[in-house]
Amino acid sequence: MESNTPSDRETEDSPSGAGPSDPLLSLQIVWVALLLSLGIYAVIAYTVAKQVANGAQLAPLPAMQMAFAMISLSSVTVAYVLSRKLLKQAIGTDDPATLPVAKLARLAFTPWILRMAMTESVGIFGLLMAMLTGQPSSGLPFLIVSALVMLTHLPNEKALRTAAQQ
Repeated sequence: MESNTPSDRETEDSPSGAGPSDPLLSLQIVWVALLLSLGIYAVIAYTVAKQVANGAQLAPLPAMQMAFAMISLSSVTVAYVLSRKLLKQAIGTDDPATLPVAKLARLAFTPWILRMAMTESVGIFGLLMAMLTGQPSSGLPFLIVSALVMLTHLPNEKALRTAAQQ
């Protein structure tokens, strides 16, 4: 039986001009934008850190690097735990395997955005580390970890269903 409630009609294409009506496509667009931002952070880190280093030699900050590493690890952990909890709450008693992909993507939208934003924050810590030390290489591990985690979690139907069933 097909439902025609307002929430189901939201997934249909509409000429509203408000952007993609497919929530999965919207998630993928945000994913690409956040992934590209990591590349921009790397360019900024290299450019700014080199300019800072030319002015004065800054000492590495091992305590700050350790603190950023711990915060980054916490951020990635919380991102997955919290997004999983929010996704379970959004799905409720529905079976993720039988939900239409548009509905599943709509339900997973906020938890997945939260997950991606918190994962991207690791890259921001890398940018900060490079700027504080004047050494672009000090931020590189943070940017790499952030990019790898993002690359392993492309928002597609299979990933959404897997996350919803965990």
